[in-house]
Amino acid sequence: MKVSRILLVDDMPSSLETMAMLFELQGFEVKTAKNGEEAVASVRSFQPDLILMDLQMPVKDGYEATKEIRAISDLKQPEIVALSGWDLDRIEDKIKEAGFDKVLTKPVSSADIKALVSQS
Repeated sequence: MKVSRILLVDDMPSSLETMAMLFELQGFEVKTAKNGEEAVASVRSFQPDLILMDLQMPVKDGYEATKEIRAISDLKQPEIVALSGWDLDRIEDKIKEAGFDKVLTKPVSSADIKALVSQS
């Protein structure tokens, strides 16, 4: 899949700004959301190819937002990558159940980002 539009979802403004800047410098069209509710609301209009979704956020967490995005039947489904600071063994089943395609452990490095985009 060719990635041109990326939706970044995180409740930490500094993380969101840094990731957005890294992707924009690489020529991607980027939109940000500070919680899962904003992410779900922007998916239809922005139609991202890739979503990087934090798991633990106020209002609506990444698990619930991903389930809702996956349930939108008339949407070209984006690749959704979980961003987690948790021990992956503890949350692996919950990540799969929600519908994530991949998971990256925080802090996400620029090398992780480059590898992710080149694989998509």
